[in-house]
Amino acid sequence: MDLGSGLYLPIHSTHLLEHGHAAIKRVIVVVHGSGRNGNDYFERTIAPAAAMDLLEETLIIAPTFQTSEDGPSKDEPFWTSGGWKRGHLSSSSGPSPRVSSYTAIDRILELVLDSERFPILEQVTITGHSAGGQVTHRFAGTSRIENETAIPFRYVVANPSTYLY
Repeated sequence: MDLGSGLYLPIHSTHLLEHGHAAIKRVIVVVHGSGRNGNDYFERTIAPAAAMDLLEETLIIAPTFQTSEDGPSKDEPFWTSGGWKRGHLSSSSGPSPRVSSYTAIDRILELVLDSERFPILEQVTITGHSAGGQVTHRFAGTSRIENETAIPFRYVVANPSTYLY
């Protein structure tokens, strides 16, 4: 996914974000855990949506926040193993400009909240398990993007090792 300034974030998605989709009513952004296996989380989220025959109207997005160990390409930002969980800027040894993992999530949300791309969107859910639950919880506590739209947001946090309080 294009983050701007020549940077790209690896994502798995049921529909193209850049072009939109007129039938999408709900968006689910699922954040992986420490294993950085966004593809597995994507597949696990598709299965229940397919079983309920909701894939045509549900956009499922699973970003992957890579570390240097993952072998990112020259235009893909990467983070320290703890940094992406906390919204830190991408590594200074990676591509420039540096971008925070929370800014990357904001960019995903900016695309899906574009009413020309997704004209009948009714709900956005951000969810994660373990480290992804930490990201979801911290993002919910710091992001202001939901204040810029009338579309309701839900945050589903599963088994994080830490909570905001």
